Amino acid sequence: AVRAQAEAAAPMADAIAALRAALPDYAELEAMRTRFDRTVQTIRARSAQLAADSEKAAQCSAALAQLRAEARSLEAVGADKARLDAAREKLDTRCSALNDFRKKARELVTLQKDQACAQAAYCAQTAAARAKKDDYDAKHRAYLDEQAGILAEALTAGAPCPVCGATVHPHPAHKSAQAPSRAELLRAKTAAEQAEQAMAEASEAAGRIGAMAEARRTALMETARELFGAETLDEIKPKRLAAEQAAADARTALNAQLAQADARVQRKAALDALVPQ
Repeated sequence: AVRAQAEAAAPMADAIAALRAALPDYAELEAMRTRFDRTVQTIRARSAQLAADSEKAAQCSAALAQLRAEARSLEAVGADKARLDAAREKLDTRCSALNDFRKKARELVTLQKDQACAQAAYCAQTAAARAKKDDYDAKHRAYLDEQAGILAEALTAGAPCPVCGATVHPHPAHKSAQAPSRAELLRAKTAAEQAEQAMAEASEAAGRIGAMAEARRTALMETARELFGAETLDEIKPKRLAAEQAAADARTALNAQLAQADARVQRKAALDALVPQ
C-alpha cells in the first residue's frame, strides 16, 4: 500500500517540481504582462495627445488660413485710404469756397449799405446845393435891382441914362429894403459854390461805391453760379444754405469712412506683422 501511494505521488511530485521550476518563467511573464499593459497605456495616452495635437494643429492651420484671407481682403486698404484722403481734401476746398463766398456776401451787404448811405448823402448835398444856388440867385437879383435903384435916383428928366442912354425915364427902378450888401452877396456865392463842390464830391463818392458794389455783385453772382447753380440773387441764399448742409452731411459721412479706413490700415499692419508670408 505504501508503495502504491509512493508510486502515485511520484507524478505529482514531478508536476510540483516542474511547476516550481517554471515559477521564475511565470514571474517573468507577469512582469512582461505588466510592462505590456503600461506600454499600451502609454501608447494610448500618446495617441490621445497626438490626436489633440493634430486637432490643435488643424485649428491653428484654419485660423492661419482665415488670417491670410483677411489680410488678402485688406490689400486695397491703402488705395481706399488714399481715395478717401483725396475726397476729404476736395471737400475741404469746397467748404473753404463756401465760407469765402459767405464772407464776400456779407461784405457785399455792407458795401450796398455804404452805397445807400452815399446815395442819400448825394441827394442831401444836391438839395443843399440847390437851396444855396437859389439863395444866391435871389440875392444876386436883389443886389442888381438895388444897383439899378441907386442909378435911378441920379436920373434927371431929359438927361441920358448912363446905362441905356435913354433921355426918357418912365419906369425908374426903386431901391429894395431887402437887398443884400456886396459882402453878403459874396458870402452867398461862396456858400453856393462850396455846396456845389460838396455835391460833386458826394456824387463821385456815390458813383465810386456804386461801381464797386456792382463789380462785387457781378463777381459774387458768377461764383454762386459755379458753386451751387444760383442764377438769380433771390436763389443765392436758399441754394447756399442747401450746399452748406450737403457739405456738412458729406463731412459727417466721410469722417466715418475715414475712421473705418484708419482701423483697417492698422489691422492690415498688425496682420502683416503677425502672419508669416
